[in-house]
Amino acid sequence: MLNIIFLQFACGFIFSLYAQNQIIGYYRVTDPFTQVESKVRLYKTTAGTYAGEVCWVKDDPNNKYLKYVFLWNLKYDSTDNEYKQGHIKYPGIPGTYRTFMRFENDSTLKVRGYLGVSALGKTVYWKKEK
Repeated sequence: MLNIIFLQFACGFIFSLYAQNQIIGYYRVTDPFTQVESKVRLYKTTAGTYAGEVCWVKDDPNNKYLKYVFLWNLKYDSTDNEYKQGHIKYPGIPGTYRTFMRFENDSTLKVRGYLGVSALGKTVYWKKEK
């Protein structure tokens, strides 16, 4: 009986680590304000939160947004299986927005940016690259 309980705990722990770090990787993104296509990288910081930086922007020959950190302080919530409490800053748009993210499926990340309350915001979908 003790072996079964330990096995359940170990499987749950491993799944939790996978789900938590599932967000790490590269995504194709279409900016909701300008419709410009880009590629971003989401990564885990040394503080244990998640952040995002711009890797490529279509039709940006000067690469002025390359390495721009636009997302920070995102935390995984295993209870809701989503990433919360993050902040996002769109280049060229005034203000900083709150954000939360959740996977719709293995390759689609639902990203919600909002001011104050979630109802006052915008949802976009990012495609994860393999």
